[in-house]
Amino acid sequence: MTLLSGEVISMVNFIFDIDGTLIDTFDVYVPALKQVLQGHGYSPSDSELASGFGISGDDALKNLGIRDIRVRQTIFNEWAQASVQRIEHATLYPGIEATLRQLKLNQQVKLVIATSKTKQDYENGFQDRYAIGRLFDAYVTVDDTTEHKPNPAPIVAGLDKVNAQLNNSIYIGDTVHDLQAAHAAGIKFAAALWGAMQPEQLVLADYHLNEPADLLKLV
Repeated sequence: MTLLSGEVISMVNFIFDIDGTLIDTFDVYVPALKQVLQGHGYSPSDSELASGFGISGDDALKNLGIRDIRVRQTIFNEWAQASVQRIEHATLYPGIEATLRQLKLNQQVKLVIATSKTKQDYENGFQDRYAIGRLFDAYVTVDDTTEHKPNPAPIVAGLDKVNAQLNNSIYIGDTVHDLQAAHAAGIKFAAALWGAMQPEQLVLADYHLNEPADLLKLV
């Protein structure tokens, strides 16, 4: 990441997406979804499947053309079960843990999660699975808001949990849905390019991060 000459940044509240930002879960969710959908007679392309990253599972299924809510619920439940069987394929991105621990050394910094995961998936697949799960001051899951990314509601809820000000808060994510939600919430957005599958959609990000350590330049 390159800063403009003389540019001063003093971010205090760092709100994070999880999938594609903190952990690489592509090989968990996408193959599992593909397998389940094929069992129900659907054959979406890999790019169509990837487009579901960054939004709620139900919205992802809607975008694939599955309109019947009962069918979506059945597929979602089977998808969740299939994903659990592939959880060993999830990995922390290199540099994430060291960067988060460095940020936490600053007593003013607050770390928050705003994710499209369910609460159960967050707790079992992230909070209890990785040591970094204990570094966060607050979290918001898909179960905590009625509207979901790209709506700003999850980010706004995360900001509220730590009494954050807009001018020193930033959301870090890997999809255009994350970017849209951050800007709609009135805060800056940093693109996690290490996990972005469609970086060309993130040109309007306020900051483009090539590696997790770039976050330390924003404090």
